[in-house]
Amino acid sequence: MPSMHDTSIMYTLTQEHGDLINLHDWYQSFKSTILYPSTKGKHKVKQSPLSKKRKNITESENMSEASIQARFCRAVTELQITGLLRMPSKRRPDYVQRVAFGL
Repeated sequence: MPSMHDTSIMYTLTQEHGDLINLHDWYQSFKSTILYPSTKGKHKVKQSPLSKKRKNITESENMSEASIQARFCRAVTELQITGLLRMPSKRRPDYVQRVAFGL
């Protein structure tokens, strides 16, 4: 799932939430999807422990908090432009509303 486009990941995560989505919870879900991919249904390839440690270190160094936030904001904007999300109102600035249901 982390290999998918960010907007696709975000749309998939909207299906797990109700029609009102808390931006902080949505961001945390997005962040955990990118940083800690699930290995359900996948067969692990045998690697030496040394190469596995090096891979984890380089991935965490490359993925800074700012870059994750930028990717999140871009995906939210793309969903807004496509008309799938309504941006926050003055009453609830920390929520977005899904406009299209059951797609």
